[in-house]
Amino acid sequence: MRKLRISATQFKLSPYKKFESFRNSVIKLTSKSKNADFLIFGEWFTLGLLAIDTNLTKARYSDIKKIVKYTDDYIELFSKLAKERDQFIVGGTVVEEYNGKYYDTCFMFDRNGKIYKHRKTHLFPLEREKWGMSEHNNLNIIKTENTKIGICICYESQIPEYVRALTMNGAEIIFCPSFTLTKAGYYRIRHACEARSVENQLITVMSSVIGSLSPMKMRGIGRSAILSPCDKPWPSNGIITEGIMNKEMIITAEIDIDDIYITREKGAARPHKDRIRKSVLYNKWYQ
Repeated sequence: MRKLRISATQFKLSPYKKFESFRNSVIKLTSKSKNADFLIFGEWFTLGLLAIDTNLTKARYSDIKKIVKYTDDYIELFSKLAKERDQFIVGGTVVEEYNGKYYDTCFMFDRNGKIYKHRKTHLFPLEREKWGMSEHNNLNIIKTENTKIGICICYESQIPEYVRALTMNGAEIIFCPSFTLTKAGYYRIRHACEARSVENQLITVMSSVIGSLSPMKMRGIGRSAILSPCDKPWPSNGIITEGIMNKEMIITAEIDIDDIYITREKGAARPHKDRIRKSVLYNKWYQ
């Protein structure tokens, strides 16, 4: 048995006047994830840092790249928290600059101080066309003490090929930091995460960012969820646990990773194996 305790945040956006205020918000919410092996924050939960040096009344989407000024402070904060709390933390996303390009990057921190990262491979059109972010092309599988994880940043969940590649490379849990500006956006990501869990027969953990950066038109909508295949031994509706819509909170659940393989071998539906069995046919169809 490989039992793991997983916590997902619903972080509330807020404009910050200094980094210390952001740090305090993070620590306050993190303190509610006692005894969790994994803790995840949502995509762009760092947006409030923009208010430190920018007048939000006049802010433009292109200004979001300025958050990179605080990326080192963010890394220092989460590296320290992961070691102090003896947790693996999926640290949402922040702006990363590399070779003159700006990436929506998810940094991950293990309890021993090791730092991993995943740069978003499929950008939401708004990020690419208005925010000035760049896409990356690397696929990362992170092997922890008890499981293998993959990172699927928000819009990436709507790309089945991407999550399938994570699965075929051994991922057992998909962590999805998410930031959605509308109800439609939230439900696209939520339904995509549910679909990825069903078709790949694994666990998907979605972390939503909520709240507003008023007066800047930037509002997060959603709720976090820990999702499973809709098959035994998991809940029939595939929802292990979920948050309350648009309320800052943390959700937590204990899962047994080995149950994934029970589902794949003995479930009423076996899409993971059947997709492997028919892969030659799919290649033919694509031509």
